[in-house]
Amino acid sequence: MKNINTIPTMVVGSLPEIVTTSSPRRVNENNLNNEFVKQYIKTLGELLKVKKDNLSDIKMVYIGGYTNQDGDVVTNENTNTAKLYFSALKYYFRQLGYGELQKSNFVILDSKFIRENAIDAKDILENSDFVFLGIGQDRVFGELLESMISKGINLKDIILRNNILVTSACAGSVVSASKIYGGQYDSFYYNRPDFVYPDNYDGLGINPVTMEPNFGASNKEESKTLEFKETCLLPDSNRIAFYLCSPNSMFITNEFKVYACGEISLLIDGEEYKITGNLEKADITELNTYLNIYNVNRSGTIKLVILDILKRIKKVNIEIVSDIINDFSNDEQKCRISDNIKRNNLKLLLNTQLLNLFNGDVTYSKLDPNKMNADFINSLNLNSDSEDELYLKFYLVSIIKSSSVMYKDNISKFLSIVLECMTQLVNINPKIVYYFICCFSSFYSNKDMKKLLALTKIEETRRIQELNTNNLYRKLAS
Repeated sequence: MKNINTIPTMVVGSLPEIVTTSSPRRVNENNLNNEFVKQYIKTLGELLKVKKDNLSDIKMVYIGGYTNQDGDVVTNENTNTAKLYFSALKYYFRQLGYGELQKSNFVILDSKFIRENAIDAKDILENSDFVFLGIGQDRVFGELLESMISKGINLKDIILRNNILVTSACAGSVVSASKIYGGQYDSFYYNRPDFVYPDNYDGLGINPVTMEPNFGASNKEESKTLEFKETCLLPDSNRIAFYLCSPNSMFITNEFKVYACGEISLLIDGEEYKITGNLEKADITELNTYLNIYNVNRSGTIKLVILDILKRIKKVNIEIVSDIINDFSNDEQKCRISDNIKRNNLKLLLNTQLLNLFNGDVTYSKLDPNKMNADFINSLNLNSDSEDELYLKFYLVSIIKSSSVMYKDNISKFLSIVLECMTQLVNINPKIVYYFICCFSSFYSNKDMKKLLALTKIEETRRIQELNTNNLYRKLAS
């Protein structure tokens, strides 16, 4: 598995115009024959096929830069934009033969949701296959990422551990980099306050490319676009070197490679160097490595190396990048092997401990009520004052809670594995399963619990809600 210092597989940049730029914005259904769009969708489609056989099973999360702590209008703008990009991807995947994304598997994360449901937000990300870092304002997007960290959500770590595919556009592409070019786009075009990221600002750090995306977007007058380059972009390149990306351009990156695809230039020290054209692709791995070094130390020697590499870059026609897909497949295989080992270890541990407990093979000291809080005791639904029953329920919860440490970053996956264990144990010791339902049914659907309860053949008269009215997993005293 990759460690936290590496980067994931990403398709990052301006991205093709799969939505219109004119207002009101809508899915751009007129680009089906656009070769760049086809390559973009094909690249994403082939990578997603590595994650799941059917696109309908892909779980997608959209995180955007139109979101803040209090502004409902801004949040609505983020939601509408997220839904638009989801609809566009859904349309193009279907039209180009990759299947169809399901709305039920699509989640929008903004600062309000994260602030109010941090645990759920983290769990959603842990179980996702595909993250879209969307459009918005760079600064607002950066504040959202800082908010996630403050809530214990390390997005980079989650993406790497789970081999999540990432794509991004506009602000999402900017803030996903380690070294950020916080340009003057918003202040120049929209008269918003200018903001330059300080040198010590930490971006998300999953994208090795520093860029200004969407240069010369089709809704901007050509004269205004040239003025923006001359008055903002070229002067800024004396402070930090970065790539300039036209609409219908992207980078495909992973731990080992960086490819430039579409109309992309390099701006460095007030000069512009064309790298690739409309339907061209180039391996810029070496160039990008030295560019990142140059942005740290501004060495004249390194700049000479960069200029030499620019002369040697070979351009080819855009086509799907097979080595990126192979690397992604290898990472996915490692991820699945790791998950299976962890899953089997947990199931063995749980099954052994529970069977020992309920078969009386483990001797505990006399039950100590001081270890239990009142909520736990009052919610056990005891049929009698039997100390044995209290003892078994208490230690069942203790065992399950202690085992959850193995999946502390993904509780929903842990609970799914626990349910598998109970289904396996029901014929060996139905009392384990019956007590489990009494203590934990609030975590599962009534359908699952009713089916499990029937298999125990202990009690089918009371409703599941009557067996468990409290969330014991979080109320159990430490």
